Order: sequence, then C-alpha cells, then structure tokens
Amino acid sequence: MIDILELLEVEGEVDIDLNTADFKDAFKQIFAHPEERNFMCGKGLKGWFCYRTLLFGLGPAPLLWG
Repeated sequence: MIDILELLEVEGEVDIDLNTADFKDAFKQIFAHPEERNFMCGKGLKGWFCYRTLLFGLGPAPLLWG
C-alpha cells in the first residue's frame, strides 16, 4: 500500500484530492431496495417512521456498504 508521501516522492508534483466522510453518515449514501424498507421501520413517540437509506447500526449494514 502506498501512502501520500510516497506518492509525492515518486510522482513529483501531483494534484491530490483528499476527502473525508463521517463513518456513520457513509451508510446513508446507499438506498435500500423498496422491498427491504419494511425492515427499516420503527415506532416513535409520535407515530411510525421508515428509512429509505441504509443506516449505521443495522446488522448487515457494514457488509452491504463494503
């Protein structure tokens, strides 16, 4: 695996874009299939809610995101 400093040493002047993503927010980028959304619902104080995206904390979420 090459790191940024090694890349700059080998390639010289290179444009490098560095991006970060909050780990828990990364899961919200994946939309759940409509048939799977029934398993991502719950009851709150004011009624029911259902998510359309994959959530951090769901058991299979890391495998699906990976």
